[in-house]
Amino acid sequence: MGLLIVDEDKCKQDNLCVADCPVQIMHMPEGGYPQVIAGAEAFCIACGHCVAVCPFGAISHPQVKSEDCPPIVKENAVSQAQAKQFLRSRRSIRQFKKDASASRAELEQLMDMARYAQTGHNSQSIHWKIYTKPADVHDVAAGVAAWMERLVEKNDPMAQMMNMAVIVKAFKNGVDFIMRGAPHLAVCHAHAEDRFADRSADIALTYLELYAPTLGLGTCWAGYFQAAALFWPPLQALLDLPEGHVVKAGLMIGKPNVKYFRCPERKPLRAQWV
Repeated sequence: MGLLIVDEDKCKQDNLCVADCPVQIMHMPEGGYPQVIAGAEAFCIACGHCVAVCPFGAISHPQVKSEDCPPIVKENAVSQAQAKQFLRSRRSIRQFKKDASASRAELEQLMDMARYAQTGHNSQSIHWKIYTKPADVHDVAAGVAAWMERLVEKNDPMAQMMNMAVIVKAFKNGVDFIMRGAPHLAVCHAHAEDRFADRSADIALTYLELYAPTLGLGTCWAGYFQAAALFWPPLQALLDLPEGHVVKAGLMIGKPNVKYFRCPERKPLRAQWV
């Protein structure tokens, strides 16, 4: 099987796929159909642009088959006003319902959306570990609290800057400022030498955060957890990630126990127009 499969009965020879290839490995012979250059396999990143840009479904790729790519439905497009409110109304959720966890089906539907977040060079190299049980999430939070307590004991500047003494004391008294009582936690991890993973993880979490409300879920980035996972060996042991992998991000997930009715204003845009 070649790198590209072109249905000549459907192809209109409009050059759209050739023009849109990010790595420019396609060409259109005069009077012919789209082809790839010699050695194209070494440069193709299987991004699917050639498949997506064809209005007629005439082109396919062994890794991005046309029949597996649903068409874009115009009626599902959001208006500018809808998009603006959707993005401006985004809130980090720090109040989760204690008596209502997300179902496995809801979590799977949410996490599946992370696959569609863009990644550097289309690497798609990040991995996930999803904690579905509240007790396990609490154990992870306890690991973070132990790291914080050690920093407090050492008078570490980070402990002072982040008020860790207060957070540790509250955690011991049953108030969780670390995981906010979230029943679920999605841990994003990748190989330590993966140079694309940091940005890929951030973008994937943003996708999840924006998609979650459509499923009746709320999320919050787990910053304390991410810091602890980088520096605290006992927490790293608890996470038990594949060898060579490190945590890139964490996302608390649960059913929101709060509703919002306004879109708070932000600082003015700081930009230099040239």
